[in-house]
Amino acid sequence: MGQRSGMSHEAVGDRKLRGVKFRVGRLALFPLLLLALTGSGAAPGRAVSTTDGVVARAAAITRASGSAHVVISYSRSAVLSGHIDLERGTATLDKPAHEILLPSAVYQSIQPQEARLLGIGDKRWVRTDVHETLFGDPFISDLDSFYGVLRRAREVQFIGAGREGGIPVRRYSARLGIDAFLAVNPSSLEDWDKAGNSRPVRTAEYFADYFAWADDGQRLVLALDAAGRIRRADLDLPSEPITVQFARYGTAVDASSPSSEEVIPSTEYESLKSKYCSNPIRSMPPRKPPCQ
Repeated sequence: MGQRSGMSHEAVGDRKLRGVKFRVGRLALFPLLLLALTGSGAAPGRAVSTTDGVVARAAAITRASGSAHVVISYSRSAVLSGHIDLERGTATLDKPAHEILLPSAVYQSIQPQEARLLGIGDKRWVRTDVHETLFGDPFISDLDSFYGVLRRAREVQFIGAGREGGIPVRRYSARLGIDAFLAVNPSSLEDWDKAGNSRPVRTAEYFADYFAWADDGQRLVLALDAAGRIRRADLDLPSEPITVQFARYGTAVDASSPSSEEVIPSTEYESLKSKYCSNPIRSMPPRKPPCQ
């Protein structure tokens, strides 16, 4: 059962209104004019100072919004979908397989027919004692990393209005430098040389050596609803593009551990599966569960 592969990175600035002269009698109009220029976003393409924190605020508001339905799509057609606690990051995934993600374990469902074949008819879940990464990406592992990367977005620009899932949204583009991803990842990681020997390497060196980075940063496009919550985030990551969509905010999330009577440890499950599938007839194509 391993981890999924390929699946898996404010204060308001002062504005200077140049070329606009105000007479003494019109000073009362200044607050309205300033609100129109800064609050309406009616100037597509005008850079919003990163100190305005448009994207950082969206990350904070989304995190505080309780729960939502989430869909994570990758360029290689892999899709994850389910329900997620937006603060804790615990989730129940219904696609591609039913899983429960908790901070220290992941539970993956067992089909009743498979359980009968392996002689564990009363078991419904395989427990793996690891922290399963939600995004399965070398740059963004979990929801905290996702928020952390967004907080470091720069060169934010309002690019227009639109709709996501029928909801009116305001779209922003921004850039994410390599520093944003380094900030949410460990300073070092384990790599392997050509001989298969593991060695620790600095994450900064690994990112720079193995991936191509855009000179002006990786592109981010964000769609925010009227409450400032994220409805869609398109991240052009060096590994592969990824799209994160949130819908049905407030939906219930029951990400809790199944009863112990229904759970089998992953080591025991893999041992039983290996023994069952070692039969040459069962290992011949077309393979069927659990020998796929």
